[in-house]
Amino acid sequence: MYIKDFEIWLLENDLQENELFNQSLKCYRVEAYKAAFLYSYLALIDHVKELIINYKGIPKNFKPTESDSKRKSKWKLKVQTLDNENTWEENTLNFIKENNPGNIFLIDDVIRNEFIQKKDIRNTCVHNKDREVTSTAVAELWYFIKYAYPLLVIDGSV
Repeated sequence: MYIKDFEIWLLENDLQENELFNQSLKCYRVEAYKAAFLYSYLALIDHVKELIINYKGIPKNFKPTESDSKRKSKWKLKVQTLDNENTWEENTLNFIKENNPGNIFLIDDVIRNEFIQKKDIRNTCVHNKDREVTSTAVAELWYFIKYAYPLLVIDGSV
């Protein structure tokens, strides 16, 4: 995906003010692709975190065999794990990685596996591993963001 296409997508989705995406675009322009990847990845994971935190109620697939009162207290505890600044990213990814029928987003294995793959590239960026991260990796992440964003709906999307 070309940078202009991603900028258009950001505008169309009212994300042009998102600081993480803006930092990603700045880094991409100066060919700092690891940083560009990392900022875009964090913007995506932050979006998922906000969806979970702002969700009103208890997702249908969250511990459906337990009583409503148990489900509610366990849901609150699980959402509170997203408040920890040291573990929020991993805890957010755990919501995504959870297998069906417990996955609150009702996303299929292909999308969950793609998130895991993107996390591996994120680790390459953060830990300065030898693997090269190019403009193609960033563009592929942008394609994935464009594809996955509308599917990230608690209790599924139509």
